[in-house]
Amino acid sequence: MMFSSARLGAIVACLVAFAGSGGAQPREEFAGDREPPKEAVPLPVPTPAVLSLSAALRQALENNPGLAAQRRQRGIAAARVVIADTYPFNPTLETRVQRAHGPFDSGVTNKTPVESILLWEVELRGQARHRRDGAAAALTRTEWEIVDKEQALAVQVIKHTWVFNIARRRSDCSRRH
Repeated sequence: MMFSSARLGAIVACLVAFAGSGGAQPREEFAGDREPPKEAVPLPVPTPAVLSLSAALRQALENNPGLAAQRRQRGIAAARVVIADTYPFNPTLETRVQRAHGPFDSGVTNKTPVESILLWEVELRGQARHRRDGAAAALTRTEWEIVDKEQALAVQVIKHTWVFNIARRRSDCSRRH
């Protein structure tokens, strides 16, 4: 972008004037130079609500995102059991109807040939039982993983609640003495 010398001079003059004026804020009103209000009263510090152990456990078990994700895995594993039970081994019939034509002396006698294919998958040697057992085992494993995570979370909540109660008792004792 090209500027004429007169226009460039005007832009430079505006920039110099703005820089010389100190910007938009006077020097006396910088935030660091201001004095705090004379009647500043400190706000009371809110005391946290104390939860009982059972309420803390319930809150943690209901609202833990890792546990919620693990519980969704149980739904997926249960769906795999349903799929294993209803695996579609239904026969499939495919039919193709075509048109055949050619010169009369080529010997084409069937002008509409039909081709049919019947596909029927058969399970051998207990494949269905192995598939169902595998899906049921995956569901059981997922349920045990959920129980394991719930117990680990409960232990953490109990430990932290115990530490919090000890710290609260110590602070209460230090305030009394």
